[in-house]
Amino acid sequence: TVTNTAGANATASWIAGGNIGLGTNSTTNWSTASTHAGRRIFWDAGQDINTNSLIAQWSTTGEGDMYWRARGTINAGNTTNRLNKVEWTSSDKGSMRWEGYNINVANGSNDLKFTQSGSAGTTYWGAENSITVDLGSADVLFTNSSTAANGAGTMMWITNGGDIITKSSNGKKVAFVQTNATAGTSAWKAGYRREHYPGPPPTYRDFYGSIRTNNVIEFKNAANNNPYDMIWQACNSILTNHNATTGDSNDHNMVTFENNGKGNMIWHAADSIVTRSKTNFHNTNTAEGNM
Repeated sequence: TVTNTAGANATASWIAGGNIGLGTNSTTNWSTASTHAGRRIFWDAGQDINTNSLIAQWSTTGEGDMYWRARGTINAGNTTNRLNKVEWTSSDKGSMRWEGYNINVANGSNDLKFTQSGSAGTTYWGAENSITVDLGSADVLFTNSSTAANGAGTMMWITNGGDIITKSSNGKKVAFVQTNATAGTSAWKAGYRREHYPGPPPTYRDFYGSIRTNNVIEFKNAANNNPYDMIWQACNSILTNHNATTGDSNDHNMVTFENNGKGNMIWHAADSIVTRSKTNFHNTNTAEGNM
């Protein structure tokens, strides 16, 4: 068990040129109440972060940011030793970030939660390649109650040429919810990158990301005066229930976008949009909001 608390002007960090690795059934509960902006509690690995069956309850109640960052892959759990419990919260001005070449999540039997409710800060998962989330037997819940002005408190997953992949075999869900009028945009964006190779002769390769789901998805704007969007954007394709050869008879792959506010619900793919699941777009605002 490792507990770190970063005070008003302090940082608590693990920094490795190689890997950061934890054994099975570890607990790392870190928190910061810093009154100074910037990174305050963080892990920074030159290679991979490997958590195994971790409990990680992290919180920022001040202005400090918290993050996991790996030049290689963030392996949050694995199929042998799944995550025990991950709950991250920001209640003031701090941001919450996971960044790596890949982000691989193997969740266990407790909900994985990111919750932001402060007056500043964002929630961001960013991968140079792919984000892959295996839900296990629980939900993945991103809840946005930000009070930041102009919708600055966003929650996003972004890849730079790789895929965003989610999967579960038992009807569990990934949910992104904007709870109040000021909660900013919820978005998944699977992007593009070009890699150059020196040769000879010099060549390059282009990578285009897709969104691929095999589980229940819920995106919801719950506030009737919230003007901020819910977006899926892929430089390749958007594919729900993507490996299926038949329909989704038990709705274990159902995708729902529900807008009670003034924002838009957007799917934008440079190639194909293919749904093999029940897909609901529901707009309850009679005056505003496009699909």
